[in-house]
This record gives sequence, C-alpha cells and structure tokens, in this order.
Amino acid sequence: MPNGPWYSTSGHLNAAYSWREAQMALMFLNGDGMRGGRAHYTIEGVPLIGECRTAPLYRFYSVRDEFPALYPATEGAQPILGELYDVPMGPLSALLATEPPELELSIIELADGELSFAMVLRDAEHALGIHKDITSYGGWRAYRAAQLSKESELSEDRDPGRP
Repeated sequence: MPNGPWYSTSGHLNAAYSWREAQMALMFLNGDGMRGGRAHYTIEGVPLIGECRTAPLYRFYSVRDEFPALYPATEGAQPILGELYDVPMGPLSALLATEPPELELSIIELADGELSFAMVLRDAEHALGIHKDITSYGGWRAYRAAQLSKESELSEDRDPGRP
C-alpha cells in the first residue's frame, strides 16, 4: 500500500493534501534568479527561505561567464552557496522560461539533507568539457566578485597614471 503524507490511511490519494502541496515548490537558485540577479524579477515577492548550501555532491561551472551550472560529481565536489525559495507554480514557470538551454530542472540535495529543485548542467553539455570549473569559489557571487576584481586590476595595469 502506498504511504506518505499525500496518501490517506486506506492508501488512497489525499486530494486536498496533494493539491495544497502542489501549489509550491522548493527551488534552490545559484545564479541570476537570486536577489539582485537579472532573472530575479520573475520571482519578486516569492518567499525567500534563506541562503543555504548544497550538500558536497556537486561541482560548479561557469557557462560562457554568463551563468553558473551545478553538476553532480563524486570527485572534487563541495557545497555551493545559493538561495532557497518556496515558489508558487506560476512564478516557477516564469523563472524556468528564463533558463538557458544548457540547463535542465533536477532535484538536488541541500547541506541539511533536504531535497530541492534546482537547475543543473545537462549531461551532454558537461560531456563537451568546455565549461570553466569554478567550484573552488563556492558560489556565483564569489566568482563574479573575483572576476570584477581581476578586471579592475587589469584596467589599472593598462593605465598606470591613474590615481
């Protein structure tokens, strides 16, 4: 007999519970969907549960330095920082429409053992071996900050007379 909170004690689907639960989805964001990102407008006002990390089961890549991508890994994996949202289906659909074709919706494990939806790099994309591994930065914002710092240093090197 099936069990779980969405089934009654007689094993029948509890329609009221499943309808209520299906209205929201936990979504882990680690790129432009986060606060301040270009795609955050799609979930503006959606409940932010908070910052959290993935379980140490993923590597993290930069795709063309435009967006990040999680990818499951057994070696070299580490926790990746992001934001966890409780997203209604409508805004989730709008958010997913902004996602690039290199990514796909999957289920990931968070540091506390909970499961969440997240966008991950497609297997075929990973197999190309062309995306920059940024796992050591631990998150997209840290990587972007390091990139901006490098760009600033290069700019200063080109114009040594600047104060």
